[in-house]
Amino acid sequence: APLGLDRYHRRYWWGMGGARGTVYIEADDGCWAKLTTIDELDDLWDSLDKRGVREAELIENLDKQYPAIAKSMKASNVTTLHAPLKRQQVKRMKRHVQLSYLSGDLLSRRLHHGMKGII
Repeated sequence: APLGLDRYHRRYWWGMGGARGTVYIEADDGCWAKLTTIDELDDLWDSLDKRGVREAELIENLDKQYPAIAKSMKASNVTTLHAPLKRQQVKRMKRHVQLSYLSGDLLSRRLHHGMKGII
């Protein structure tokens, strides 16, 4: 089950396929994005409005899971930083930096303009 939905009806998933260091974002049109750092997770947190029904549930689930998600993200990023990288991995990392989480309307516009298949 997803962590919850935001005001744009995007679904937030954690632990998919054993990827505990990543929160995946699924838009209604099938586009995907991901959060892989604690800063990105905190940016998401700051952008949510607890007055909204969907976002209140997402906030509640993030409250419960935040310590485990943050710990997994920290461990994943340390492993990634210290592992030797192949040329293809560097290209993917550069692309991910360009496509990493953007809050609110900006993420919606990025998703809408063809980020399909980034994962």
